[in-house]
Amino acid sequence: MKKSILIIQESLGGGGAERVLINILNKIDYTKYSVDLLLLFEEGVYLKKVPENVNVKRVWKGNDNGPIKKYIRKVKRTIIRFCPKIIYKLFVKDKYDVEIAFVEGLSTMVLANSTNDKSKKISWVHIDLKKHRTMSIEKERKYYKKIDNIVCVSNDSKKVFDELYNEYRNKSTVIYNMINKQEIESLSNESVNYTFETPTVVAVGRLTDQKRFDILIQAHKKLIDEGIVHNLLILGTGPNESELSKLINKLGLKDTVKLLGFIENPYPYIKNATAYAMSSDFEGLPLVIAEALVLGKAIVSTKCTGPNELLKDGEYGIVCEIGDVDGLKNGIKNLLINYELRDEMGKKSLIRSEIFNEEKVLSEIQKLM
Repeated sequence: MKKSILIIQESLGGGGAERVLINILNKIDYTKYSVDLLLLFEEGVYLKKVPENVNVKRVWKGNDNGPIKKYIRKVKRTIIRFCPKIIYKLFVKDKYDVEIAFVEGLSTMVLANSTNDKSKKISWVHIDLKKHRTMSIEKERKYYKKIDNIVCVSNDSKKVFDELYNEYRNKSTVIYNMINKQEIESLSNESVNYTFETPTVVAVGRLTDQKRFDILIQAHKKLIDEGIVHNLLILGTGPNESELSKLINKLGLKDTVKLLGFIENPYPYIKNATAYAMSSDFEGLPLVIAEALVLGKAIVSTKCTGPNELLKDGEYGIVCEIGDVDGLKNGIKNLLINYELRDEMGKKSLIRSEIFNEEKVLSEIQKLM
């Protein structure tokens, strides 16, 4: 008998958690598990990458673009938020052995309202829950009470979870994101329509407030004003795209900063970059930092949850304070002008990448299930 698994996921947009989920789905042994994937919104760039062994179900069709449709989407999210038990009853008809919410927020709300008393319930936490609030602490505490296991993707995110919900610390554990090193290395060799003749800093992520690309652009501007010739490439899409474009134009950076949109294969850009930069206010265990380590890149990042853990407080990369434009600028500058430092940090990245063990992660997940 196969063990039946239900995974609840908000969508399959171009984020790190979504990419990790696809990695896991590609590695599951389908002779042992039957998997249903319930998407609250059936949308996203990774939708086409779901293995055919997975049965995809949906609450709503996604792609709610345009002012009116965005309002409708907001209404739909509100319905899920206030009626998660009804959503579960309407859209989960089968009984499962294991039910999983792969991200915090709406997915966890729905899972916590499961009517299946016999299923094992697992919820993933990909973020710093103190800095990323999707609901009140009182509500979140009520929902996590109903979860059997809480998987945090980093020791830092577990520490924050345990501080918030000390009574559930015996249910929380750490499992690093699954990193497919061989695939990353192979895909990084593909050609791209960009020449890296000028020193280039690359950043990847959703264009949201969390990622603070505005600070990265300001740091880039200061370096240009100092005569440090280089380009900045930002890969990703999101709600802040228009705002960031205006900032780039306002600062006169059209020739040196490029918003490339979502790139399905970002690895050649990371591999060929002079340095990788992250400017986030908060993270969990950012997949892209792990990928930059695998590709041996010199990295500069803010000291937020996740990156600071991966870079071991500056041992394996340059770290600066959150929101510190000058700190980020100085870190990037050191990597751009100091070849020896850049080379040393790149070698350290490869050493640090040894912590990622795909088989170990899959084994830990299967033990939970």
